[in-house]
Amino acid sequence: VSTFLWEKKTEKIDDEVRLQQWIKQLEDQGADKEEVEVFECLANGIDKPKDIADLLDKPIDVIYTISRRLRRKKIKFNEKWTSLKKQ
Repeated sequence: VSTFLWEKKTEKIDDEVRLQQWIKQLEDQGADKEEVEVFECLANGIDKPKDIADLLDKPIDVIYTISRRLRRKKIKFNEKWTSLKKQ
């Protein structure tokens, strides 16, 4: 295995571990399954409400409601708690 491929694989594992930590932090704050699903979309670069709605097979107004609930939560990012509100 080349060094580059090894680094990429390790980076992917680190990202997955970080994502699971963030999901746990959200669940500890009372996030439900829908909020976690929307967060996973956002964490994977899917940030348009219509795209999220299509992917999760939910009406777009439901995605907006879930997103509003999610914005009240915080995750620990680079050792600091970060709000999920739009910056």
